Amino acid sequence: MWKAVSSKPCYASPYFRVFEEKVILPSGEQILFSRLDMLDFVTVLPIASKKIVMIRNFRYPANRWFLELPSGNIEKGETPKQCAERELLEETGYRATFSYRAWYHPVDRSLQKAHIFLARALSKGCPDRDKTENQQVVTIPAQEVMKKLDQGKLRHAPTIVALSLCRDLILSLTG
Repeated sequence: MWKAVSSKPCYASPYFRVFEEKVILPSGEQILFSRLDMLDFVTVLPIASKKIVMIRNFRYPANRWFLELPSGNIEKGETPKQCAERELLEETGYRATFSYRAWYHPVDRSLQKAHIFLARALSKGCPDRDKTENQQVVTIPAQEVMKKLDQGKLRHAPTIVALSLCRDLILSLTG
């Protein structure tokens, strides 16, 4: 087991903190390790009939558009499901029935968790985006989304993971 000897905060923002830690490896060697504390987040897979509701999202600093599933950070005092409900409504305007699918660690230097939710029985409303969100709602046939995934045309990692982990479910619901 690795053993932390010391931990020094190096940077903090509302979204993450960086720590420099002195760590002793099982071999007895001491190293410096950079650790990130990052907010947990959710990704929502909204399925309506045989289509997936997605967003075209403009991402800075890449300065380009990405095709993504709705996602966002879990706020303090919020459960992952509450976050999924909020993010889907904010980014797409939809309300839905949610079921929990899975979670994973997206970054190896952090304990951050990413939670995946399936959203069904969608009912349309109006998006209420944050001022930093430049997004467009798009509804795409599930087969087309999975083709984009298989062809490597999707670039948003949480979207890629959610679609990959839910592939069988998507195909069974939309088949």
